[in-house]
Amino acid sequence: MLQTNGRHAFLVMSRSYSHQLNFLLEQLDYSDNSIYLHVDKKAKSNGINLYYPKHASIHEIDREDVNWAAFSLVKVELSLLKEASKDGPYEYYHLLSESDLPIKSNAKIHEYFEDKDIEFVNIESINQKNDIRRIKYFFPLQEKAGKKHGTYWAMQKILMYGRL
Repeated sequence: MLQTNGRHAFLVMSRSYSHQLNFLLEQLDYSDNSIYLHVDKKAKSNGINLYYPKHASIHEIDREDVNWAAFSLVKVELSLLKEASKDGPYEYYHLLSESDLPIKSNAKIHEYFEDKDIEFVNIESINQKNDIRRIKYFFPLQEKAGKKHGTYWAMQKILMYGRL
Protein backbone atom coordinates (compact mmCIF):
# COMPACT_ATOMS: atom_id res chain seq x y z
CA MET A 1 0.00 0.00 0.00
CA LEU A 2 1.26 3.48 -0.87
CA GLN A 3 2.15 5.79 2.00
CA THR A 4 -0.02 8.93 1.81
CA ASN A 5 0.14 10.27 5.38
CA GLY A 6 -3.50 11.36 5.08
CA ARG A 7 -2.70 14.21 2.69
CA HIS A 8 -5.40 15.55 0.38
CA ALA A 9 -4.95 17.20 -3.01
CA PHE A 10 -7.44 19.86 -4.04
CA LEU A 11 -7.56 20.37 -7.80
CA VAL A 12 -9.09 23.81 -8.38
CA MET A 13 -10.27 25.04 -11.77
CA SER A 14 -11.04 28.74 -11.88
CA ARG A 15 -12.43 30.84 -14.71
CA SER A 16 -11.33 34.10 -13.07
CA TYR A 17 -9.30 35.80 -10.39
CA SER A 18 -11.92 36.70 -7.84
CA HIS A 19 -12.63 37.24 -4.17
CA GLN A 20 -14.52 33.93 -4.31
CA LEU A 21 -11.38 32.10 -5.49
CA ASN A 22 -9.32 33.74 -2.75
CA PHE A 23 -11.92 32.76 -0.15
CA LEU A 24 -11.78 29.14 -1.35
CA LEU A 25 -7.96 29.14 -1.17
CA GLU A 26 -8.15 30.53 2.39
CA GLN A 27 -10.62 27.80 3.36
CA LEU A 28 -8.30 25.09 2.00
CA ASP A 29 -5.23 26.49 3.81
CA TYR A 30 -4.36 23.48 5.99
CA SER A 31 -1.05 21.74 6.56
CA ASP A 32 -2.21 18.35 5.20
CA ASN A 33 -3.62 19.89 2.01
CA SER A 34 -1.96 20.60 -1.30
CA ILE A 35 -3.72 22.88 -3.75
CA TYR A 36 -3.27 22.57 -7.52
CA LEU A 37 -4.67 25.59 -9.28
CA HIS A 38 -5.59 26.33 -12.86
CA VAL A 39 -6.88 29.77 -13.82
CA ASP A 40 -8.36 30.15 -17.30
CA LYS A 41 -6.01 31.90 -19.69
CA LYS A 42 -8.75 34.42 -20.53
CA ALA A 43 -8.92 35.59 -16.88
CA LYS A 44 -7.68 39.07 -16.01
CA SER A 45 -6.46 39.96 -12.52
CA ASN A 46 -8.81 42.97 -12.22
CA GLY A 47 -6.60 44.25 -9.42
CA ILE A 48 -7.19 41.13 -7.30
CA ASN A 49 -4.03 39.60 -5.87
CA LEU A 50 -4.10 35.83 -5.56
CA TYR A 51 -4.15 34.53 -1.98
CA TYR A 52 -1.15 32.34 -1.20
CA PRO A 53 -1.79 29.86 1.62
CA LYS A 54 0.37 29.92 4.72
CA HIS A 55 0.03 26.21 5.61
CA ALA A 56 -1.01 24.34 2.45
CA SER A 57 1.27 24.08 -0.52
CA ILE A 58 -0.02 25.64 -3.73
CA HIS A 59 0.97 24.71 -7.26
CA GLU A 60 -0.20 26.75 -10.22
CA ILE A 61 -0.25 24.88 -13.50
CA ASP A 62 0.18 26.42 -16.94
CA ARG A 63 -2.83 28.45 -17.94
CA GLU A 64 -4.92 27.15 -20.82
CA ASP A 65 -7.85 28.65 -22.67
CA VAL A 66 -10.85 26.66 -21.38
CA ASN A 67 -14.28 26.48 -22.97
CA TRP A 68 -17.41 25.18 -21.31
CA ALA A 69 -18.57 21.72 -22.46
CA ALA A 70 -15.46 21.28 -24.61
CA PHE A 71 -12.49 18.93 -24.43
CA SER A 72 -10.30 21.74 -23.08
CA LEU A 73 -12.14 21.35 -19.76
CA VAL A 74 -11.21 17.66 -19.58
CA LYS A 75 -7.64 18.47 -20.64
CA VAL A 76 -7.23 20.86 -17.70
CA GLU A 77 -8.70 18.31 -15.27
CA LEU A 78 -6.16 15.75 -16.49
CA SER A 79 -3.32 18.30 -16.24
CA LEU A 80 -4.24 19.04 -12.63
CA LEU A 81 -4.36 15.34 -11.81
CA LYS A 82 -1.05 14.69 -13.57
CA GLU A 83 0.66 17.51 -11.66
CA ALA A 84 -0.75 16.32 -8.33
CA SER A 85 0.33 12.75 -9.10
CA LYS A 86 3.94 13.91 -9.44
CA ASP A 87 3.88 15.01 -5.79
CA GLY A 88 1.54 12.28 -4.55
CA PRO A 89 0.27 9.89 -3.82
CA TYR A 90 -2.46 11.59 -1.88
CA GLU A 91 -5.12 9.95 0.22
CA TYR A 92 -7.83 11.77 -1.73
CA TYR A 93 -8.07 14.00 -4.78
CA HIS A 94 -10.87 16.59 -4.77
CA LEU A 95 -11.86 18.38 -8.00
CA LEU A 96 -13.33 21.83 -7.35
CA SER A 97 -14.24 24.99 -9.20
CA GLU A 98 -13.76 28.45 -7.72
CA SER A 99 -17.49 28.44 -6.96
CA ASP A 100 -17.20 25.48 -4.56
CA LEU A 101 -16.71 25.96 -0.84
CA PRO A 102 -16.23 23.33 1.86
CA ILE A 103 -19.06 23.24 4.39
CA LYS A 104 -16.91 21.62 7.09
CA SER A 105 -13.54 22.56 8.54
CA ASN A 106 -10.39 20.96 7.15
CA ALA A 107 -9.97 19.01 10.39
CA LYS A 108 -13.51 17.58 10.04
CA ILE A 109 -12.92 16.73 6.37
CA HIS A 110 -9.70 14.88 7.15
CA GLU A 111 -11.32 13.18 10.14
CA TYR A 112 -14.22 12.00 7.98
CA PHE A 113 -11.93 10.37 5.41
CA GLU A 114 -9.55 8.88 7.98
CA ASP A 115 -9.47 5.06 7.86
CA LYS A 116 -12.07 4.92 5.08
CA ASP A 117 -11.75 3.52 1.62
CA ILE A 118 -14.53 5.34 -0.21
CA GLU A 119 -14.94 7.09 -3.53
CA PHE A 120 -17.48 9.64 -4.61
CA VAL A 121 -17.62 8.89 -8.30
CA ASN A 122 -21.04 8.47 -9.80
CA ILE A 123 -21.94 6.82 -13.08
CA GLU A 124 -25.49 7.15 -14.32
CA SER A 125 -27.19 5.33 -17.12
CA ILE A 126 -27.70 7.46 -20.19
CA ASN A 127 -31.07 6.99 -21.78
CA GLN A 128 -32.37 10.38 -22.75
CA LYS A 129 -32.15 11.43 -26.40
CA ASN A 130 -30.27 14.66 -25.60
CA ASP A 131 -27.66 12.86 -23.47
CA ILE A 132 -27.05 10.22 -26.13
CA ARG A 133 -26.62 12.88 -28.83
CA ARG A 134 -24.03 14.71 -26.72
CA ILE A 135 -21.74 11.68 -26.54
CA LYS A 136 -22.55 9.94 -29.82
CA TYR A 137 -21.49 12.74 -32.17
CA PHE A 138 -18.36 14.81 -32.59
CA PHE A 139 -19.03 18.54 -32.30
CA PRO A 140 -16.17 20.09 -34.30
CA LEU A 141 -16.73 23.70 -33.25
CA GLN A 142 -17.30 23.13 -29.53
CA GLU A 143 -14.00 24.76 -28.50
CA LYS A 144 -15.09 27.92 -30.32
CA ALA A 145 -18.79 27.71 -29.49
CA GLY A 146 -18.53 27.02 -25.77
CA LYS A 147 -21.92 27.49 -24.12
CA LYS A 148 -22.71 30.74 -25.91
CA HIS A 149 -25.38 30.60 -28.60
CA GLY A 150 -23.47 32.70 -31.11
CA THR A 151 -22.16 32.28 -34.64
CA TYR A 152 -20.05 29.17 -33.98
CA TRP A 153 -22.92 27.51 -32.11
CA ALA A 154 -25.26 28.19 -35.06
CA MET A 155 -22.68 26.90 -37.56
CA GLN A 156 -22.21 23.74 -35.54
CA LYS A 157 -25.97 23.18 -35.41
CA ILE A 158 -26.18 23.57 -39.20
CA LEU A 159 -23.24 21.14 -39.71
CA MET A 160 -24.77 18.61 -37.34
CA TYR A 161 -28.43 19.03 -38.36
CA GLY A 162 -28.39 16.17 -40.82
CA ARG A 163 -27.18 13.74 -38.15
CA LEU A 164 -29.26 14.89 -35.15
